[in-house]
Amino acid sequence: MAMGFGSMLAGGCAVGAGMTGGAIFALTAWLTLLGMWAGAGLMDRVLAEPVHTAQPATQQAPVVVPVAP
Repeated sequence: MAMGFGSMLAGGCAVGAGMTGGAIFALTAWLTLLGMWAGAGLMDRVLAEPVHTAQPATQQAPVVVPVAP
């Protein structure tokens, strides 16, 4: 998050910072790109899960039991 904020403050983007460093084979840039990829994949899985909403219980008619006189 700090990298994204800093790169936007400087007028760039976080992916551009990773790609530029990756082009010169900087290890930290490759680790950053790997972290971005893993984070995006994780959030994709989290957000793609179906939302389980509680269904209201169905109302059934009350059972009337006849009582012998």
